Amino acid sequence: MKIPIFSTLEQACACVGIVPRKASRIFTVTDETGGGRHGRGAGRIRMFDDGKGGICFNWRTGAEAVFFYDFNGVKPSRAELARARAELCRQRAETERRTRHRQMVVANLAAQIVSAASDSADGHKYLRRKGLQAVPRWGGLRCIRAEVAQTLIDGADIEQEDGICQRLNMGGLLIVVPLVDAEGVVWSVQLIDETGRKTFQWMI
Repeated sequence: MKIPIFSTLEQACACVGIVPRKASRIFTVTDETGGGRHGRGAGRIRMFDDGKGGICFNWRTGAEAVFFYDFNGVKPSRAELARARAELCRQRAETERRTRHRQMVVANLAAQIVSAASDSADGHKYLRRKGLQAVPRWGGLRCIRAEVAQTLIDGADIEQEDGICQRLNMGGLLIVVPLVDAEGVVWSVQLIDETGRKTFQWMI
């Protein structure tokens, strides 16, 4: 696999579609260019120990690039490229491990929210405004109070790249819509408030 090589951090970041940010020796988290919420924290930048360059990686797309400040058309050595590839593989494996762990934590939180939803969705202002009833088409839908859902979210301690816990900009009764797989396992939930605002539990 050929890894693109650039002489500046900015060029390497542009190649993989992430926002350039001054990197420390450890991986520096950055965002995907124009990625919005889904691209938040998608980028990684790491300087080599000798300070002559580093690695850029977009874990969401898999794009990767190397930059050498003293490159200027001179091909880096095989040892330098091998080190870059090894570091990319290590970081990719670590990112995948953390993503799997986070998905399980989010799934556990979603199950807690579904379990704590005790109010029937019948008569919910959003459904009533849409001319819908919870039964029979929406049978099984339940609601949870926004403050109860927020308490569960706060207690889940889900790791966020920016260190900020998810805040629900919602109030009142929230319809809980479980997101399940073919086996019926709940992986996330969508919450809908009385005005129709919607939010998902973050998966990545």
